[in-house]
Order: sequence, then structure tokens, then C-alpha cells
Amino acid sequence: MSKRTHTVTVSRKTKDGERAYPWHYSVTGEAKFTASYHTCYFEGRSYTKIKGCELGGNYQDEDGDIYRISQH
Repeated sequence: MSKRTHTVTVSRKTKDGERAYPWHYSVTGEAKFTASYHTCYFEGRSYTKIKGCELGGNYQDEDGDIYRISQH
């Protein structure tokens, strides 16, 4: 399976199920995506794309927290 590398900004939207503000956690760096962009790998963690969101770019980590992942 091939992976695509992109520069991204990862912003936390929830923490422990509660709304989190993006300036509390926002980091820029290189991430790898599967060919379908279903999974993102960033700083040793994996994020799975959330289906059915009104806007693209929302991913969920292993703990259930939601992140906005924006490509540059």
C-alpha cells in the first residue's frame, strides 16, 4: 500500500469528549496518508477519517478525540 506525504496542520477539536479550542493544540509537520486518505499517520499516531461530516478533514484518533487535519 502506497502512502502519500504532505505538510499538514493538525488542530484538536475535542479532548475527552469535550470541545477543545484549536489554539490549545495545533501543530504543523509532515504526515503520511493512505492512498484513499482514510488514515493519516502523524508523529507516531494514527488518525481515521470520520465519514459523514459536513466538511472534509475531520479525523479521529485511537482515544476517540477529533482533529482537523489541513493540508498545505
